[in-house]
Amino acid sequence: METALIASTIFLGAASSAASAAQQNAAARAAAKTASQRGAAMAASGAIQMQQIRQAAAQQRAERLDEAHRLRSRIRVAAGESGIGYGGTYEAMMRQVDFDAAAAAGSITRNESWALRRAQFGLSADLAPLREPYQMQPIALAGFTGGLSGAISGLRISRALDLPTGGTSKVKGAKP
Repeated sequence: METALIASTIFLGAASSAASAAQQNAAARAAAKTASQRGAAMAASGAIQMQQIRQAAAQQRAERLDEAHRLRSRIRVAAGESGIGYGGTYEAMMRQVDFDAAAAAGSITRNESWALRRAQFGLSADLAPLREPYQMQPIALAGFTGGLSGAISGLRISRALDLPTGGTSKVKGAKP
C-alpha cells in the first residue's frame, strides 16, 4: 500500500509538472509570436516616421534655396535698375544671402539629424521589451522535478499515516 501511494504521488507530481511546463511553453511561444508581430509593426511605423522627417527636411531645404534665389534675383534687378553696376553694397548683400542660405541649410541638417536620432532612440526603446527572451521550460526536467516532489510528498503522507506492512493505517497521534 505504501509503495502504491508513493508511486501515485510520483506519477501525479510528474504529470502535473510536465503539463504545467507544456502550458508555460505554449504561452511563451504565443507571447514571442505576438511580440514579433508588434515589433515588425513598430519597425515599419518607425521607418515611415524617419522617411517623413527626411522629406520634411528636404522640403525645408528646397524652400530656403528658393528663397535665396528670389533674394539674389531681387538684388540683381535692383543693381541693374540703379545703373551703378554689380559691386559694393550689392555684392555684400549677395554674400549675406549666401551666408544666410548656408546657415539655414546647416540648421535644417542638424535638426533633421537630431529628429532622426530621437526617432531611432524612441523606436529602440519601444522595441527593447519585445526583444527579451521568453523562458522555455524543459518538459522532461519539469516532469522529473515534479516526480521528485511527488515522491517526497508520498513519503511524508505514508509516514503521517504510519502504514504498517500488513495492517490497516493509523494516523499518528490518533487515539484508538
